[in-house]
Amino acid sequence: MSDLRGDLEAAGVVGDDAKALELLVAGAAAGVLDRDEVLATRREELVLQVALVASRDFRRFGTALRAMLEWLEAATAAMSAYDVGRFWHLRGLTAWRLDDSSFMATRALNLASAFLTEDATPRADRYRARVHDTLGQMLVNQGLLTEGREELEHALDLRDPVEDLEGRAITLGNLGRLCMDLGDYVAAIQHLDEDLTIVGKLAPTAPIRTQLVTHLATANLRIGKLVTARELFDTAVEYARAGGDPIGEAFAELGLAQLALQGLEPDTARTLGLVDKIIAQVAAPAYERFRQQLLAIAFKARAEAHARRGEHALAIDAYRSALVALDKGSALIEYAEVLRGLSATLATFGERGEAVTRLREALNKLDGTAATTLRSAIEQELRASDKDAWFAHTAGRFVGQRNSARMIEEAGLEGFRGERARRTILFSDLRGFTTLSERLEADVLIVLLNDYLTLMTRCVTKHGGTIDKFIGDAVMAVFQDATADAQAVATAIAMRDELERFNRGRKVARDAVLSIGIGVHSGEVIAGLIGSPSKREYTVIGDPVNTASRLEGMTKLLGATVLASATVVAAIDRDRYLVRPLGLYAPKGRRSNIAVFDIMGERDRSPASRAILDEIARCETALAAFASGAFGEAGTLFAALSDAAPLARKPGYRLLAKRAAALLAEPPSTEWAGEIVLDEK
Repeated sequence: MSDLRGDLEAAGVVGDDAKALELLVAGAAAGVLDRDEVLATRREELVLQVALVASRDFRRFGTALRAMLEWLEAATAAMSAYDVGRFWHLRGLTAWRLDDSSFMATRALNLASAFLTEDATPRADRYRARVHDTLGQMLVNQGLLTEGREELEHALDLRDPVEDLEGRAITLGNLGRLCMDLGDYVAAIQHLDEDLTIVGKLAPTAPIRTQLVTHLATANLRIGKLVTARELFDTAVEYARAGGDPIGEAFAELGLAQLALQGLEPDTARTLGLVDKIIAQVAAPAYERFRQQLLAIAFKARAEAHARRGEHALAIDAYRSALVALDKGSALIEYAEVLRGLSATLATFGERGEAVTRLREALNKLDGTAATTLRSAIEQELRASDKDAWFAHTAGRFVGQRNSARMIEEAGLEGFRGERARRTILFSDLRGFTTLSERLEADVLIVLLNDYLTLMTRCVTKHGGTIDKFIGDAVMAVFQDATADAQAVATAIAMRDELERFNRGRKVARDAVLSIGIGVHSGEVIAGLIGSPSKREYTVIGDPVNTASRLEGMTKLLGATVLASATVVAAIDRDRYLVRPLGLYAPKGRRSNIAVFDIMGERDRSPASRAILDEIARCETALAAFASGAFGEAGTLFAALSDAAPLARKPGYRLLAKRAAALLAEPPSTEWAGEIVLDEK
């Protein structure tokens, strides 16, 4: 252990953290290190093992974990593909859990999966399952429930049902809870049943067993199996009391409170009694971590009980309290059900306006779920209560919820009303899709395209944008908030990284991998309803739109994925992103020049990030020589950059080197401003 202390000190971990980690590593929990793994002797491998242990408690060891990962960054060249994959998994976890950066996390987890795939051993598959489990949980946290389910199912496929019981139990639990959030209770029961069987073999702690039985009871309650649900809730209460688990007991008793409201003769007195007891209990410090979640369930049950009694004012108060208690991590179906109950109760009080608003909120919550039955029921309620609101909601799915109200307001007006406003425009287009479409059957192609566009749409809406239109496989999005430029750039990076995950999920051959080109520009546009009296669409027009489209078209020519104008780059955090200047261009069809920048990703202090920063510095030097008229020097520098650059970035440097050579042979006029004139779109 004395050697371990020295290794930790070398990696920047000292004091109480070092002492605590020494003890934890000596008895590392199952599932942290590979079952056949022994403590390493090489420093970089040992520090990685300690980092894996530290990752089990981010609150306690966050600072130590950061220090170890920073130290490990420089050591990845000496590691095996397996260890590099584990390192990037930890980087992804840290980016998600500590830095709250889903961009860095997605990119790191993509790299982790790629390196572990290279290893092609059973232990790498076992660990790769952990990567996809993490990615699934992160996607669920972002509200991307369907994509999260795909990642968790992929993780489950990688878990050996015999050799990896601990890991399989973890993924089954995550997948079971997610299926409940999605409203797929039959699948949830299947996963939770298997998980409970495995957990029984592993001699679980009382909280884990109680939690699983409670989830299983809830899933049975949701599909109307009331007898089974009651037996399971009672069992969960027994487990919790026997194991001294008051939090588990509270959740199980809330399940019984909800169960008491089911059937033809609801026992509202029992429900209110249990709820009042639990609301009083959770004020104690021991319940702090789960307090909001318990209160949300309790207030919802209280509201339903009062509504059953006809005590509508009390029900409204309880529903509002439930909404306050719900947090961003709560299940979307929970939100929708509370909003639906509140709407119904408000309607009885004549509060028709708010009742309709709450129904629309509920439908928006359900858009990312598989709860088709609940969604259909709420849609019918909305249509019956207010056809105009129902139409507005339905139209919002086609033109964006932000624009639907304006569209309805102006739909009957003659002429074309619009406004001048500053907007940020994003254009994206798939590379290689046309070739791929020629090889696929029509139905397969449509499913692929719809899956892709769904994912890209969620990237846009998550970052505050609105889809203006789809043009085949191309996407046009508009951003209008105060931070529109930053939102659009964040969207572009997310689209690129999510496409990489999309390709991996499809398990495609190398020649069928899809890539993307994205252009981003901002400026004053004309926004409004455009078209004919018989058919109009809400859209934006003007030079910023055309320029964004031109930038997207230039991505292939310049060897980039995301190209942005100087206007956009000036508004983003340059310390956050890797921004490569590519010069001044006169795109075909545009009167004025535009400075073009390649947004390559986020700075993450990794060796890859540092290499890109070095490339950016060399590119800046070459561009300065080009702009000053030193075309021979510039051509040499661009040629060297082309030789060293990855294949995807070579075209841009070759173009710059070629233009430098042409200008060296035939110098420009004195009016030349440093631009490169493009003769293709």
